[in-house]
Amino acid sequence: MVWEYCCSATHKKLHKISGIRTPCCNCNLSELCLPHGMSDDAYASNSVVLETASICEFSYDDLEELCHSLRGLNHRLMRLVSKEINADQRMLLLLGKRKAEEKLAAFLLSLSTRYKPRGLSATNFNLPMSRQNIGNYLGLAIETVNRLFARFQEEGLLKVNRREVTITDLPQLKGMVEGCVNTPAVKAGGAFTISP
Repeated sequence: MVWEYCCSATHKKLHKISGIRTPCCNCNLSELCLPHGMSDDAYASNSVVLETASICEFSYDDLEELCHSLRGLNHRLMRLVSKEINADQRMLLLLGKRKAEEKLAAFLLSLSTRYKPRGLSATNFNLPMSRQNIGNYLGLAIETVNRLFARFQEEGLLKVNRREVTITDLPQLKGMVEGCVNTPAVKAGGAFTISP
């Protein structure tokens, strides 16, 4: 798991976590950190690795050459960049228009849906970062994050032991963020849902 953070050019100690990336499943390029630096040859964020991960570094020129020589790679990369844009738009909607409990529920569901394709449990996992960093990512105070974890446990949605989380009522948790995690989009020929 890798998280990205942006920091203000004038205040180096002001960090805002801006994204979370999970390692790819069977090297299928499921999540990339590269699109952000392609527009002006400079990255606006830094990345911090939170657990053992394999990272492949390519220069833009090498990647362009690979796209010309490997049929279908360019199409796949464009789909991944599009997925990044959609995820960023969903996060902006989440942070701007949702209640605190919906933000935390959406965050936990996002982790759940990311872990499942990796062959890990979708309902029992370790949080990839501290509650303070979760609050930073979601735009919530740490006290609010702590209160919500306690409330979710009281309501029977979760069991929490330090960083280990067990989702005990997945349908109820999903119900809390109806329309927030899956955003309807229009595709030629009809509507479909984009999953994280």
